[in-house]
Amino acid sequence: MGARTLEDLVAYQFAEEFKLEVYALIEASPGARRDFEFRDQLRSAAAGISSTTSEGFGRRKAGEFALFLRYSLGSLRESKTHLQDGVDRGYFRHADCQMALTWAERCHQATLNLYRTQRRLAAEDRARNRRATRTRSDRPANRPR
Repeated sequence: MGARTLEDLVAYQFAEEFKLEVYALIEASPGARRDFEFRDQLRSAAAGISSTTSEGFGRRKAGEFALFLRYSLGSLRESKTHLQDGVDRGYFRHADCQMALTWAERCHQATLNLYRTQRRLAAEDRARNRRATRTRSDRPANRPR
């Protein structure tokens, strides 16, 4: 049985936890708060994970959902890169990022698993549609009713 609501998706739950950890890291760092470009890029990337998961879920088609989950995985990678950049800039200590990185890893695994499932479902939908199309086209055109 699939998720009935977005909030039922573990990938979405983990993305939200990661986002909140990132927000807390930024809030605790005066340097990160003052570096508006860095702060906004990190916040946007972290927020993009759950927002693209949400958008894909709302499409209600496995193929489209899989595409949006790929975008979510990209935002997750971008977020992790920005976190490392924050460490390199001296805004965060690596140890301070551990909880965010733990949520990032959990989110990555859950989103990747969900992506693989949606890709499989999309392939099954395409195969079912091809079979249905062939079945309809095999019928005689002028068959009496």
